[in-house]
Amino acid sequence: MTKASEQSLAAGHIQGDVFQFFLTREDAGGRRGGVPAARTEHLSTAVPRTARSHPSGAVPGLPPPPAAFTGRRAEVRLLLDFLRPARTGREHQPGVPVMALAGMAGVGKSALALHAAGEAVAQGWFRGGAVFVDLHGHGPAARVEPEAAAAQLLRSLGLHDDDVPSGPDDVLTALRRHLTVLDRAASPVLVVLDNAFDAGQVAPLLPATRFHRVLITSRHTLSTLDARLLDVKVMESGEGARVIERALHVARRSDPRGSGAQRATVARLAALCGGLPLALLVIAAILRADPERPLTDLIEELTDARERLEALSPEGGGGPGTGPAVRAAFDLSYQHLGPALAHAFRVMAVHPGPDLAAEAVAALTGRPVRETRRTLAELARAHLVERGRTPGGLERWSMHDLVRLYARERGEEPEYRGERDTALRRLLTFYAWRAAAVRCQVEHLDNVPAEKRFTSTAEALAWVEEEYDNITACARLALDSEGHEAAAFDLIRNLATQLVQWESGEELVTLTRLALERAATGGDAHTRLEMLSAHGVALSNADRPLEAVEILRAALGAADPGAEPEQVAMIRVALGIACKAAGRYEESAEHSRAAIAVYSGIGWPRQRQWALNNLGNALRGAGRHTESVDVHQRSVRACRELGDGYMEAKALYNLANALGDAGRFEESTAAFRRSEVLFRAAGDKSGQIHALSNLAGYLGEAGRHSEAAGAWLAIADLLRDAGDPAGEANVLASAGRELQSAADWAGVVGICRRAAALLRALDERAGEGNAWASAAAALWNQRRYAAAAVPCARAVLLLEGEQQEEAVRLLAGIRAALGREESARDDAIDALLAAAALLRRKDLRVHEGWLRNSAGLLLEKGGRLKESAYQLHRAADLFGQAGELHMRGCALNNLGVTLRGMERYAASEGAIREDLGICRAAGDEPGEALSLFNLAETLAGAGETAAAVATGELAAALYARLDRGEDAEQVRTRVGEYASGAPADSRAGLPG
Repeated sequence: MTKASEQSLAAGHIQGDVFQFFLTREDAGGRRGGVPAARTEHLSTAVPRTARSHPSGAVPGLPPPPAAFTGRRAEVRLLLDFLRPARTGREHQPGVPVMALAGMAGVGKSALALHAAGEAVAQGWFRGGAVFVDLHGHGPAARVEPEAAAAQLLRSLGLHDDDVPSGPDDVLTALRRHLTVLDRAASPVLVVLDNAFDAGQVAPLLPATRFHRVLITSRHTLSTLDARLLDVKVMESGEGARVIERALHVARRSDPRGSGAQRATVARLAALCGGLPLALLVIAAILRADPERPLTDLIEELTDARERLEALSPEGGGGPGTGPAVRAAFDLSYQHLGPALAHAFRVMAVHPGPDLAAEAVAALTGRPVRETRRTLAELARAHLVERGRTPGGLERWSMHDLVRLYARERGEEPEYRGERDTALRRLLTFYAWRAAAVRCQVEHLDNVPAEKRFTSTAEALAWVEEEYDNITACARLALDSEGHEAAAFDLIRNLATQLVQWESGEELVTLTRLALERAATGGDAHTRLEMLSAHGVALSNADRPLEAVEILRAALGAADPGAEPEQVAMIRVALGIACKAAGRYEESAEHSRAAIAVYSGIGWPRQRQWALNNLGNALRGAGRHTESVDVHQRSVRACRELGDGYMEAKALYNLANALGDAGRFEESTAAFRRSEVLFRAAGDKSGQIHALSNLAGYLGEAGRHSEAAGAWLAIADLLRDAGDPAGEANVLASAGRELQSAADWAGVVGICRRAAALLRALDERAGEGNAWASAAAALWNQRRYAAAAVPCARAVLLLEGEQQEEAVRLLAGIRAALGREESARDDAIDALLAAAALLRRKDLRVHEGWLRNSAGLLLEKGGRLKESAYQLHRAADLFGQAGELHMRGCALNNLGVTLRGMERYAASEGAIREDLGICRAAGDEPGEALSLFNLAETLAGAGETAAAVATGELAAALYARLDRGEDAEQVRTRVGEYASGAPADSRAGLPG
């Protein structure tokens, strides 16, 4: 009989919040990724080149990669997959034999190629050898022509100088012929062509045969070659830190600056290098040259962006031997640019934002957009700019931090200083016109020429969302640049409402305060009031309403008696918002009523509606729900009369909140739904998210969980489209809770799988682990035990501490349930073994052992004895390695039963006797009795009747002493059968 010592869960539903830990961690700013809390209102490595002694410039074999090479796992894997032979009767499978690596200066192309090539050679994949040649495509040395490179390669492949032809065409032909001979001899060669200038330099060197492999590195994308292309990007911050740490350890293993205690400081240092391997290695060289220099000294020097390029050069403190300077690498790329490209490169550094559209670059250069796109494509091929896309799919262009510093430095040279001021004026004019066009579209104005307008409100709002960082950066730059303040005032004036919508922190407070200071000395009275109002709203939105109230009250008290009524009303609107945020609802209502009266008197219906909206919010805050509903209904009607669907969306959102507070649930949800539709039509995804979030909350409270989940899933889709995976995962958790409450287990599983993929990409191990645990629990509740095994094993693999223990208990229950499977035994076996394979990754030997033990038992039941024996043997080994002798004994006992069924009696006896010894040593008498009985069965099967009878009698006596009389009687019956010559039953046994 078999032993089955395992925990189990009672069949039935797992209750409780299985999504308890299914969240991402807070970011450094203290904000959790995901949908913000619904607002209650809508406010109006390249490396230093290895010295080469080979006279020809080509190297037989490969130069070593930098000793400090680390990271680049994905790229290394891709390169090795390209280089690895596919055994199809020849050394390498036919295919495109060339891989071209491209990237900016200093990004680590050569190091990556040499590392991968070295790995491939070490594996013995290139019987014909490996050769390397530096083509000097971007360097002070003369560029190597194709025929000279061919001659160098032939010498590296073993030809004597006398055998290398002298004519250009002859030497290229000789190279192709030699490579063909090696190919036919099944001796593939790996050729590394480093630092190519363009496709023309390398194309004549490529083999005509398809079994050799060629790696090329270049600063340009060699798109005209018949080659696979790999763009090498800058490193992630963690990888960058490891480059410095490894470089320090290679030089001095005991260097404390590369130890775990200073890891955070090293990471800061790496971040200042922008992930550029060349810069990282220069920094490491500086540190290695001075082992006593504290990391903080270098950080202080690098923190000043104006001095960062100086510090990353030998003159900046590295001393001799620190390798090529960053500036030198960039100089070489810059020197190859024509006048138009060089001009575009310099003025792009004027832009203060993180990236920019082609239209903004056109404004900087003063050239047409179509021509500018061609210029940007050329700069991208030179890897001086990078092409990217926003979450909305718009094309963007950016510069690496160090490249930007270099371009700015070039632009400040005496002969180019005038172009910077011109470029800045053009840029600010461009953004000012776009901001005016946004306001024109959103507020239905006609103060912008038709050719400069947006085609829809959705397009205008999408532009603000995509350009938010650039808008605020340009406004700040304008305020800091003498003579450009008016552009900043225009940006804030035209985009105040939209900027508040996208920023609720201190950034906008700082910007508007600076604008207010500049307006106090250089603006007219109306501009000062506009900036004051914007600053007050920014303070309120940043949870600083008391400061806003104080500032705005003072401004209202000091208002010129002759001021225009609309100017005073503007302050009252902002003051009403601030008072409401401060909980001073009655005062807020008073200011809003005063503003309504002014706007009604001067015939400004749109501004009147804004004030009406704020009045409704103030009444709601004061608990005057009926009045609040009435005011918001008037606001909605006013928006409809204006024909402004976007403003109506905001008014409906606020009405829905008021209706909810008044207990009018059906009307509230209907208003939220209509609001979401109008926000969608306007392209305001933030408005959609807030409307859907509040709708989900109300539906969940009403017990309409499936509908609530649908609203959360709609938000998740919006966040997915916006490129916010952390937010998407958190919202999926909310949807999962609602589906759990609805007992929609299939829906829960789908959500968990989607969330797990997101959290894995975010490296949120705990979140991913709990997503898998939640999926496993939902599958358990569907009694889909085989499907639950692998997700649960993944959870065990990812989680730690108490969370892991919970997942282990669930896995034990799944294992026990699978052990009882009869109708789907093969599926159960596959699930158990797949889960075991997962646990092997983390060396969870005990848990892996129990899974294999259970699989072995099922295999034995199904008559698959050889497979059963293999799994049980592995289980016993795993338990032994973990020091769990009791568990090892269980597996050995089960293995003995299986081996008996295979008539391998000697092996069966050995396994069971080891189990018997374990039981006796542990004082486990029930286990000892069972082992004695199984040993008797094996001995009987082997024809050793006397030994079987004696052993069986020992088992019966032990069961009797344990007061298990029924078991003792069954054993005595079997002993009698042995004596009478009855055959042993390989599967006979007592109840477990």
